[in-house]
Amino acid sequence: MTKIKNRQMITRPVMLARRGLWLLSLLLLLPFSVVLAAANTVSMVCNGLFDVERMRGEITETEQFDGSVYVTVELDGGDVSRVQMVLIERNRRMSSLDFIKNISQPANGDLIDFTTSQDHLWISKVSQSGPMVFAVNGDDPYVETPTNEHEMNIRLNRVSGRVQVDWHWHEVRDYLPLGAIRSIKKRYSDHKLFTADCDVMRQRLF
Repeated sequence: MTKIKNRQMITRPVMLARRGLWLLSLLLLLPFSVVLAAANTVSMVCNGLFDVERMRGEITETEQFDGSVYVTVELDGGDVSRVQMVLIERNRRMSSLDFIKNISQPANGDLIDFTTSQDHLWISKVSQSGPMVFAVNGDDPYVETPTNEHEMNIRLNRVSGRVQVDWHWHEVRDYLPLGAIRSIKKRYSDHKLFTADCDVMRQRLF
C-alpha cells in the first residue's frame, strides 16, 4: 500500500511537469504562428514629396510640399491581390483608396488594372463622367473627349520599396481665344505626383 502511494506521489508531479512543458511549448509557438498568418499582409509608411500643377485659365500654377502615404499590400500565394492607401497631405488625412485585383467592375464604373512583375507592381485606374464632347486637346484642334476624366497610376518597386503615385484630372471648359467672337471647348488638365521611399512597419503580434 505504501509503495502504491509513493508511486502516485511521484507520478503526479511528473504529469504536471509534462503538462506545464506542453503548455509552455504551445505558448512559444503561438507568436510564430501569428507572424506566419500576418506575413500575407505588408504595411508600409512612405514619406516623400508632392508635386502639383494646376491650370488656372491659361496659366499653370506649381506647388511642392511634404507628405506621407500609408500602404497596405495583401498577398495571395505571393501574388498581390489588394492594395490600400491612405494619403496625408499637409497633416490632413485624405480619403482612403482601395484597389482589389480581379474584382468585377460595372459597365459604367472605374477601370482598374493590375500588372505585376518580379520587381514591380503597377496599378492604373481610370474614371470618366459627363458626356463626350469635341474639344481642343493639346495640339489636337478638335477631338472627342469625355467632359471629366480622372487617371491614377501607382508604381511600387517590390525590392527597394520605392513608390510613385501619379494623378491626372482632365476637364473640358469653355475657352474664348484672343480675337474670337465665340468661345470653344478646351480640355484642361491638373497633375499631382507623389514620390517616396517606403519603410515596412513593425507588425503587431496582439
